Amino acid sequence: MKQRILTLTLITCLSLPLTAQQRQEISVNAGGGFSTLLYSYGSSTQTLGGGGKVGAGYSFYFNPNWALSSGIDVGFYNTTGTLKHSVRNQNLIDMEDGADLIFTYTYSGYEEKTSAVLLTIPIMARYQTDDDKLAFYVDFGVKVGVPVSANFSADGDLRTEGFYPDLGFAFKEDMPERGFANYSGTPKTDLSLKPSFMLAVEAGVKYSITDRYSLYAGAYCDYGLNNMNKNTNNSYGALVTYQPATPANLAYGSLSGSSDRISSLALGITVRLSMSL
Repeated sequence: MKQRILTLTLITCLSLPLTAQQRQEISVNAGGGFSTLLYSYGSSTQTLGGGGKVGAGYSFYFNPNWALSSGIDVGFYNTTGTLKHSVRNQNLIDMEDGADLIFTYTYSGYEEKTSAVLLTIPIMARYQTDDDKLAFYVDFGVKVGVPVSANFSADGDLRTEGFYPDLGFAFKEDMPERGFANYSGTPKTDLSLKPSFMLAVEAGVKYSITDRYSLYAGAYCDYGLNNMNKNTNNSYGALVTYQPATPANLAYGSLSGSSDRISSLALGITVRLSMSL
């Protein structure tokens, strides 16, 4: 009797890893298409940017058809905004002599490129068909994208001028030490973003290469639900700001950072190589 119990126990222990092999899966993935940050600023226009993602995942199968998946991805987002013409006045006080100052900037042919890298954590449910060699699958759920870096830079013709109403005098000649000059382009500047909460869906086919290895190919869509812009109090703010204390160092704003709302959107195709544990 004891020998039978020991034999049954041994068979059960040996069968557990085999069951686990059918219920767990690790994978690596890559994808690309349109990955962009959506925003609006006055009369500006926006072009969707290309981007992509790479990452690794883990799936636990409750049965042959249903699984729960998670992992970590690195997503790359890009967008381009253009503005034909922008003029703005700022009423200030000159720090040198305390006189009233009207600072004016004129931007022509403004083009802004915005880039962001998000560390994305998905929580997805998966349904797949029963086909042994070729199965169809659908992943759906949510993702949280944590900004790792975000920045913008701009090109265009910028002219800045200063007018002193009390003196009736305007600085229109090149005086970069006073912040009045012709400029072309702006330096790369950091952009402050909040995490993105996204609805996510992916659908495609799963091809079983061997008993352990499978290849997935499909299309995905990640749609951002929330406003990622931290600077919501600066709606339609200035693209250039004069700093009286340091007039030679102009402060640069952005179309994206000055917009009411920034949200993420990713559309593309993806491939994934998985291995059963």
